[in-house]
Amino acid sequence: MKRTELLAIASLVLGLLICPAHADLQLPYKGEVRTPGRAFEIRNTFTGTSAAKLYGGYFRADGPEARGLFGFATGNGGIAVKGWASDDGNSTNYGGHFCTTGRQGIGVYGWAENTENVVNYGGKFLAQGLRGVGVHPMPLQDGSRIRFH
Repeated sequence: MKRTELLAIASLVLGLLICPAHADLQLPYKGEVRTPGRAFEIRNTFTGTSAAKLYGGYFRADGPEARGLFGFATGNGGIAVKGWASDDGNSTNYGGHFCTTGRQGIGVYGWAENTENVVNYGGKFLAQGLRGVGVHPMPLQDGSRIRFH
């Protein structure tokens, strides 16, 4: 082998030893970064076939009052949790999809806390397009009812 080939291989091996691609993220982790854009990103690029759903992140918390994911944002126009389904073709997709199985479940619950003399919205829904529907109530059983307060 030539000297340059040996140096390239040695560099590659050292790089893998110092920062392996399969290095585990040490949890629990709590820290701070100062960077523009994304502070943390994981992208699942699997393109094969699988019966399982494909997730970029999967979070689970078990126990009383557990939260699988919590978002917190400060500043004017901050959004704590945002979903974006980007397929704009002839498909059905969801920017957010929520389900509850409790006996008194609420799929989506929102509130506005400001108690000053201002207009607040507990929920605001927008649907663009010629036939957009902002909120579509659908009782699933006979005898169910739709209540507006």
